[in-house]
This record gives sequence, structure tokens and C-alpha cells, in this order.
Amino acid sequence: YGNALNVMRTIQELETAGFEIGSMHVLRLTGYAPTAEDAAQGLLEGTPVQTAILDCDADLMPVIKKTLAEDLKVLFGDKDLHVPLQARVIMAVKNDARESAKR
Repeated sequence: YGNALNVMRTIQELETAGFEIGSMHVLRLTGYAPTAEDAAQGLLEGTPVQTAILDCDADLMPVIKKTLAEDLKVLFGDKDLHVPLQARVIMAVKNDARESAKR
């Protein structure tokens, strides 16, 4: 969802489904993890990424987690990581709901 083409595709899908787009903005936050290992665990475990890795080869999980932690250390340090987060927020209203509210 990071590029303009995907955003436009999402807006088109919402409009096709009967939504009226009200606004769109980028929400920027800062994420935190005590260590690079904690950040790697958070990025991998409990997400669809974990399921995909385990389905492919469960023995790869420790290797991937270690490699990711090492890369995060290079980018953000080993401890007290503050990392940029970003989300695109699209506010939309279902046209049916708007009509019901007018009644």
C-alpha cells in the first residue's frame, strides 16, 4: 500500500463497493521496541508472515529472525529502538448508510 498505484486501486475498490471517499491522509507515528530482537519478533510472530514461513520451512524461522534483528541493529541500533511507522487512512462512508441517515 506504499505506492500511489495501490492507493488508487484501493480507492477504486471502495467506490465500486458503494463507498463515498471523504478524505485521505497519511498518519505518521513512532514505534518502539526495547531491543532489535524484540522488534524482529514483533515483525515476524503473530502475523501472516509467520504462517507463511512456517508453512514453507519452520526451521527457517530462527535464521530469519536473527537476520532481521541484525539488519534492524544496523538501521536503528541494538537497544531502545524508535522506528518510523506510517499508515494511509482513507475515510469513507457507505452510500447506503448515508441514505438511511437522511430518513
